[in-house]
Amino acid sequence: FTVTKTQGNKIMRILKNEGFSLLEILVALAIFGILISGLLALMEREKLFIRNSTEVLEARLIANKTMETLKARPFEKLQSYSLGHSSKLKDMTGNVLVSDFGSSALKKIVVTIQWVNPQGLEKKLVLSTLRSKYPLIKAEG
Repeated sequence: FTVTKTQGNKIMRILKNEGFSLLEILVALAIFGILISGLLALMEREKLFIRNSTEVLEARLIANKTMETLKARPFEKLQSYSLGHSSKLKDMTGNVLVSDFGSSALKKIVVTIQWVNPQGLEKKLVLSTLRSKYPLIKAEG
């Protein structure tokens, strides 16, 4: 197998054009770096969003559990108090405020859960309801 000078030049040009220059590689790496940093920032925001959602869910569960406990108590024994809840996620504090609502036969119950989120902002979840001294009468039908 012999190669003429013209064929040799053709082969050299083909081989020379197959690779990437250092500048092309640096530009590609810069673009890749920008994309990766954007993706990492997006993942960090997603992590923060999930954590905040989890905190709100935990606060809602505590408030609902407290409200259900108050519904099971006799009307005469309803009273205001403070509560605390500690978990591996957050320390949360709460208040239960029971007050007369218009008459002594109707009470307003407000459950407030408070905590501090990872950004240092105070967060609060409030549930409220009215409770009557008299039970509901079921309609017959």
